[in-house]
Amino acid sequence: MSATEPSPETAECRLSASLALLRISLGLFLLVWAVMKFVLPKGTINIFKKFYGLNIDVDLSLWIGIAQCVLAVAIIVGFARFWSYGAGLLVHAVSSLSSWKEVLDPWGMYLNTQPKMLFWAGVPVLAAFVLLWLVRERDLWSLDHWLGRST
Repeated sequence: MSATEPSPETAECRLSASLALLRISLGLFLLVWAVMKFVLPKGTINIFKKFYGLNIDVDLSLWIGIAQCVLAVAIIVGFARFWSYGAGLLVHAVSSLSSWKEVLDPWGMYLNTQPKMLFWAGVPVLAAFVLLWLVRERDLWSLDHWLGRST
């Protein structure tokens, strides 16, 4: 260990804090989208029609919102890490893949639309979900870890 390298305990603490921040922020990210399904159900209906080709009604939007809220809270607290982190990854991957045209043409040059660069924000979020799922066993500041549950 060099003079600038942290002790193993310090490194583990830093990793735990970093993963907790990542987990909480990703859970809050999903929670914002979940709350939209209650606050702006018509917006959700339009998104499902445009990006997924699905016609849903307000009731289904609310049920999806409830499920997404449960998932977001499970991620925020680190409960059922294998399943909740994996489901969060899957939900965001489907969302990201459904907007692949906007990601590939963020300036709207080929789609002949207004620039949609904010869709690119989903790419690092997707990478963060992959990272969190891959290192879920190292997420020591999670409810699962405190309950002595393995992933």
